Amino acid sequence: LTITFIVFCHYCLKSNSAGHRLNRFSHFVGKRAVSVLATLIYLSYSKLLRTVIQILMYATVLTDNGMSFRVWFYDGTIRYFEGKHLLLFIIAMVTGLFFLFPYTLALTLIPIIDK
Repeated sequence: LTITFIVFCHYCLKSNSAGHRLNRFSHFVGKRAVSVLATLIYLSYSKLLRTVIQILMYATVLTDNGMSFRVWFYDGTIRYFEGKHLLLFIIAMVTGLFFLFPYTLALTLIPIIDK
């Protein structure tokens, strides 16, 4: 929602049809859109990483008859990678692969590349 608002303000900066007050606000935010988005990503990085790790954790349950199955670590009633957990798993993997991994890689490699 916040990113949508920032993009909207950036768009209003380019269009002259916006009202004077909104245009002034869009000048204030629009010129700093990249730094605002980078700050939001930086602040939300640890929370997103922790959430993705929590979603990917599982526990193995052993039954009396020797069978075992995996359940979600934080809710033992939900089977791992089945039903409700499947959607969470897919969202966590997409977030991890397309947001967290590239961001971590960039933060790690940029200081090395700059040398």
